[in-house]
Amino acid sequence: MFTTAQVLILLAAVAGSGGMAAGAALLWVRLRRVERERLSREVLEGEVRALQEHLVALEDHVERLGARVEFTERLLSPGAGGPPTGP
Repeated sequence: MFTTAQVLILLAAVAGSGGMAAGAALLWVRLRRVERERLSREVLEGEVRALQEHLVALEDHVERLGARVEFTERLLSPGAGGPPTGP
């Protein structure tokens, strides 16, 4: 039969390999989560960049529209050299 020392060594080997398998599984799960978060972060960074570019384009458009409104207001204001508007 087995001696007590042999049984303890056998149990330690089984428990150790089980612990190693559990540790490897835990490491794998954590690595997958980090990878998923990294990919999510990259996607979000791309979306933020696209929104920033869109915002800059909208600000430029609003600025040009504001310039047009000012020009039109000057043209239509009395005494601005436009057509006479009164008696």
